[in-house]
Amino acid sequence: LGYGKAVDWYEHLVTLPDELDEKIVRIAGLVQKRYKLQVFVAKNKKELLKYAPELFEVINETYSHLYGVVHLTDKQREAYVKQYFGFVVPDLIPVVLDENGKMVGFTIAMPSLSRAIQKAHGQLFPFGFVHLLGALKKFDKIDTYLGAVVPRLQGRGVNALMMVSLFEACKKHGVKTVHANPQLESNQKVWSQWRYFDSRQHKRRRVYIKHF
Repeated sequence: LGYGKAVDWYEHLVTLPDELDEKIVRIAGLVQKRYKLQVFVAKNKKELLKYAPELFEVINETYSHLYGVVHLTDKQREAYVKQYFGFVVPDLIPVVLDENGKMVGFTIAMPSLSRAIQKAHGQLFPFGFVHLLGALKKFDKIDTYLGAVVPRLQGRGVNALMMVSLFEACKKHGVKTVHANPQLESNQKVWSQWRYFDSRQHKRRRVYIKHF
């Protein structure tokens, strides 16, 4: 048919250890001190919501060079907040701030809703929402959606700070498994971080292209 590969995305399934690798913890401490950073973990959704505008700015700044990415408009930002904010568990979204309180990185993870959606047969009503609410209160698996570090601090170990915070939240909630959502094959800096864990690439997504 004349179609060829354009690009692949990798997905990883990660089994969490009882304790985080000491190297990650050590790097996190050094990076926090060297660059005067702090990790903000919201106590509730209202606290987290005020960082939404800045979070989208970081996304636009850091994702612009990736395949198929376009800047998010104001309407798109509002739509994403309305669509997903109800499923947010605040301590699964660590935000890294610099000494001036400016966001320099974040990670977004949420409870895995796959099983709940299956039980609900893909429908919220009349009773499907009950399964979703249950999955948001008690869960042992999370999905990572987005993560970013501003260009000036990339490659400096800022990811370690977010890993430590997210790992602590996972222990608190009893999470045992992490599903890392699609990561571009050329974005080695991102998917290679799973080498510190018991992980395996269990899915691959591909875009095919045909030139006319």
